[in-house]
Amino acid sequence: MRVQNIAAMIVFYGTTAVHGKKKRGYGADCYYDSDCKSNSCKSNGHNVAGYYCEKSSALEWVKDNKVEEVNQADLPVKCKDVLYKVGLYGLSGSHFFIGGTVINNADNDVMANIDCPSAIAFASIDGTKKVYNAQETAVQELSNHFLGQFALYDILAAEENVTAIDNSGYHLTKNTCIHYAGAIWRALGVEETHDMADFLVTNLVDSDEFIEFAKMKAGGLRVVTAFAVGGKHALENYVRDIVTSQLNIVSTPKLASE
Repeated sequence: MRVQNIAAMIVFYGTTAVHGKKKRGYGADCYYDSDCKSNSCKSNGHNVAGYYCEKSSALEWVKDNKVEEVNQADLPVKCKDVLYKVGLYGLSGSHFFIGGTVINNADNDVMANIDCPSAIAFASIDGTKKVYNAQETAVQELSNHFLGQFALYDILAAEENVTAIDNSGYHLTKNTCIHYAGAIWRALGVEETHDMADFLVTNLVDSDEFIEFAKMKAGGLRVVTAFAVGGKHALENYVRDIVTSQLNIVSTPKLASE
């Protein structure tokens, strides 16, 4: 199986893990190592200090785990019949992706032992769709919302017709990692529920990186304003309104006593 190590840089569903940034309004170019320590930062040939480095949890997760790109053409044909437990996974820092881990049962184990990925994840990098093989333990330790059990063939087929996220088209409320993941789970026929909405809202609002991320992205102004005016409570209300307005939730909300 041909693989490509991606520890240097990754974009999970259109969300960039950046080593280098430009500070708006000053025209300065800053380049950082993976620990957000500035290697060089110059404006008109002079060193400049005080630049914000976007230290992405996605990049940290990739560095800490053996995450490798998979060439779909190199997957053994029998792998496509292997069943995966599929979920919407959240990395601290408001990054989300569709992933799956092999289901452990006697029939499935026979096929899973033919060099199939033990855990799989789907990403959009600079407008190109990618599939990754990860350690099962690395995926299992992440927060997730269960979506269902699917054969690898069905997951790949769902991903095939999804449009990748181009960085130039990224918009915090219209075109993000969540929207990319949503296109995949909808192609799989997954039901959208209040529990799904709760998972998304909680991971976004509780992220220490979310506000800083919103400051730099198109569509982030109202997120920043909500937090500045009303704190975390107002931020949660705004995010919940956006999330629930874009999910096709048909079930009734749970009562507080349930």
